[in-house]
Amino acid sequence: MTVSILIGDVRRRLEVLPAESVHCVVTSPPYFGLRAYGTLTAIRTVPATVLDPFLGSGTTAMVAHRLSRQSIGIELNPDFAAMARRRIVRDSPLFGDVIISDGDS
Repeated sequence: MTVSILIGDVRRRLEVLPAESVHCVVTSPPYFGLRAYGTLTAIRTVPATVLDPFLGSGTTAMVAHRLSRQSIGIELNPDFAAMARRRIVRDSPLFGDVIISDGDS
């Protein structure tokens, strides 16, 4: 599974995401890990893509990765984006890619 971390303003980054590229938007990480989102029609298909528009430390992306979902996280602060990448890679170092793209990409 791929985790994409986009650095920049969420409003600008959302404007360039391809239509229908996201199946679920989650902004509250604890709920994503605790609820049975896999039973919801919107993201029943695996792989599915989860969007966290305020990535922070990357908990939502990490849990999505554990649940075999692609994820896109948008983070304004490059330091938080780097921290999120480290957390996700440390959580499952042998599986998937974590790609960081700055606002110019």
